[in-house]
Amino acid sequence: KPTAPTNGAEATTTTATAQPGGAQAGGGQRRGGGRGPSVLFLINNDSVKKEIKLTDDQSKQIQAMMPQRGQGGGQQMTPEERQKQREELEAKVLKSLKPEQSKRLMEIFYQVAGARAFSRPEVVKELKITKDQTTKIEEALQPPQQSGGQAPGGGSMDRAAMQKAREEANKKALDVLTASQKKKWEAMQGKHFEIQFQGGGGGARGGAAEPQ
Repeated sequence: KPTAPTNGAEATTTTATAQPGGAQAGGGQRRGGGRGPSVLFLINNDSVKKEIKLTDDQSKQIQAMMPQRGQGGGQQMTPEERQKQREELEAKVLKSLKPEQSKRLMEIFYQVAGARAFSRPEVVKELKITKDQTTKIEEALQPPQQSGGQAPGGGSMDRAAMQKAREEANKKALDVLTASQKKKWEAMQGKHFEIQFQGGGGGARGGAAEPQ
């Protein structure tokens, strides 16, 4: 024990480990700006579809909701407008699912997103994250995002170094929570799940995947 949907030609099995952390999926950790990871990239993942028992009819319905390439005016939209559009689409997708499906989808998402989900309103409310904690969480998660893949000396960080930096940042963010908040967070993630990410990306609960 998060962006537009992605398709990949090859899937690599990854395991949801007990390690805190998560994917950088679709945005930063700024609570005030309303940004944060989205569940949309997960709904198109075959292993997730199977886990939540998504039917063919439901899949077609959801795909019909998604903006087609070149449509939606994304290039002309401000970051705030894109964020609002994404949130509205996410709400529509979740509403189209059965309650047990949306619940399981969110559990999987929390495993994948890890501490980056702490910016989401429902997580802030459920965990009762304070403003002081939010500030500390943002500070903990900021270094990997601002580094841009650059090593301290100015060179490029390799994949392993970037993964280690993310894990350390997410661990610091999780350590901001109280013991009771951590316990609640574990419950929100539900049953351990092994997920496949297209293109050989990361994993859940501390994975390195960065679906875009």
